Amino acid sequence: MSFLELSLKLKGFPFSEAEKELKKIQNLSSDEFYKWQESKRWQIVKYHFENNEFYRSKTGKKFPKKWEDVPVIVKSDFQSFDKKLISESINKKDLYTGYTSGSSGHPFNYAKDKFAHAMTWALIKNRYKNLSNRGF
Repeated sequence: MSFLELSLKLKGFPFSEAEKELKKIQNLSSDEFYKWQESKRWQIVKYHFENNEFYRSKTGKKFPKKWEDVPVIVKSDFQSFDKKLISESINKKDLYTGYTSGSSGHPFNYAKDKFAHAMTWALIKNRYKNLSNRGF
């Protein structure tokens, strides 16, 4: 177990589960991946519509029927990090919070659940492993 994996595990991030999920996703055919992606994006919209007042205010209180009707959330929406941006069903202690450096001149804070953070590191580990397998 690497230091990264141990560190994430000790902090309560489900790294092993994230690696398994990543492998499952990467093993999908192109057609299966497209279907998975379509399903996930609608699950995300529905979740936030049902659990987040800020997001409901963007949708006009009606759940969008077409993808083109899904409101675009822009960087400025996140720049004044506010508790209203976090869905009501989320336990705040289960979040990873971070911030961007603001290289564009507009930094912002963000939060994501521990599984999403573990997925990020699983993908990073996977990409570095792929580079080392190709002689980089």
